[in-house]
Amino acid sequence: MTEIARDTKDAEAVFGSAVPYRIASGSVLGHAIVTLTADASIASWNPVATNIFGYPADEMIGRPFSALFRVEDVAAETPAA
Repeated sequence: MTEIARDTKDAEAVFGSAVPYRIASGSVLGHAIVTLTADASIASWNPVATNIFGYPADEMIGRPFSALFRVEDVAAETPAA
């Protein structure tokens, strides 16, 4: 399964449809698209996010969004500010 196909499948689970994800990911080029669940866990991760952050989707999906921030910033609650 390709990373894009995996992202689409994850989007279907989150949104009930892959349509919003396909529209957003197809019209925004060169930008990371990361969707979150209600508890701020990473639900989907597009190929540009892999290029920018250096982590593949299968390593990031399910992790807390705070995993994208430095430990010092999380401790200072900078991501929540």
